[in-house]
Amino acid sequence: PENTSSALAVGDEVEVRFRSLPGTVVTARLVRQGDFVDPSNRSVEMRFELDSIPAGVRPGSFATVDVLASEAFEAIELDQSAAV
Repeated sequence: PENTSSALAVGDEVEVRFRSLPGTVVTARLVRQGDFVDPSNRSVEMRFELDSIPAGVRPGSFATVDVLASEAFEAIELDQSAAV
């Protein structure tokens, strides 16, 4: 999605998981990031190069990409009673 695409740069590592292969995790690197946001779904095209392609993965297979944060993000913690 558009709101997370700015957190990635070419060369960053991600973990890829395939729905068709539960438990299989492959490391990949971002090799190209799209130049525009698709207005119909607010997505940005990204191309990743996988370290290896597991047996059973077919072209067009659905995968989930998890970003590996290289640094901690700042956050604040609120007590539940503070929520309105």
